[in-house]
This record gives sequence, C-alpha cells and structure tokens, in this order.
Amino acid sequence: MDLLKQGKPVTEQNDNRHPRTAAGVTRDGRHLILLVIDGRQPKHSIGTSLHDTALWLRALGAYEGVNFDGGGSSILVIEGGLTGAHVLNRPSSGLPRVNAAHLGIFAKSFR
Repeated sequence: MDLLKQGKPVTEQNDNRHPRTAAGVTRDGRHLILLVIDGRQPKHSIGTSLHDTALWLRALGAYEGVNFDGGGSSILVIEGGLTGAHVLNRPSSGLPRVNAAHLGIFAKSFR
C-alpha cells in the first residue's frame, strides 16, 4: 500500500494505531529506508497510523514510501554472527511470529 508519493502522505489521518513495517526511497533513488515501529504495548509504544508512518518515512528522508504487513508481523532482525539472528525491536506478540511474508536484504561486507 502506498504511503508516500512525491514527498506527500497519501492516507488520511486517523487514530488507527498499530505496529507498522514500511520502506521508502530517497528522491534520488540512492537510499532505501526501512522502518519498523512497535505498537500495542502501552508502556513501550502504541504504534502509529498509516498517515503518521508516512510522516516518519518523510522525516527520515523518503520521497516515496510503502507500507508492508504490520501488527505482530512487524519485526526487524539482523545477523548476529556466531550468536545467530538478533531481534532489534519489541514485537507486539512478545516473540517473533512465523510468517511467510518477509524481506531479506543481504550485502557484501566493505572489509
């Protein structure tokens, strides 16, 4: 679902706050921005609306942006070397959810 087109949010503001996963690209297309927002955890994060997620993408430099699956599926993981995968956020379900919809990014080391 589109969130941001030519730097402008395409969704209306509302109070429908949930965990979100989104991606955006800068105007020149050189940078990919990945965003995971926790939610459904009142003492940690209540989440964001789609409109607010678009504003976050724009604040981070995105010119175009899309929303991915959210809710309990919103999780950001990095490789942990010898220790395995490392979860960077706090999923709303408390644990990583088994999910076939995911985005994997692999990059060569600069070393």
